[in-house]
Amino acid sequence: MAEMMKAILKKKPGPGLEAGLELLARVSPDSWSADRLVDLGVALHGAGFGTGEPLVTSALRRVVAMQRDDGGWTSEYGTDREVDLALRALSALLGFGATSG
Repeated sequence: MAEMMKAILKKKPGPGLEAGLELLARVSPDSWSADRLVDLGVALHGAGFGTGEPLVTSALRRVVAMQRDDGGWTSEYGTDREVDLALRALSALLGFGATSG
């Protein structure tokens, strides 16, 4: 598992990369919290993945769907972490070129 994650973060072509992305894609969408989805998005963006990667588009859609009516997100770490989560979520969305509307 560690080798697969290293391959993903280095975007190193080969079976480790493909297996790692496939493994992450198989995780049930309902089991990802907003915090974890944002962290995934930030990591994938940092590794050079774009919206052409299905895992990226799936994560971005889910983050947007989890946004509350007040514009924030519910953090699994408590209300005192929600501003941080909102800033990280918006940063990740903007990093992938998301626009409002």
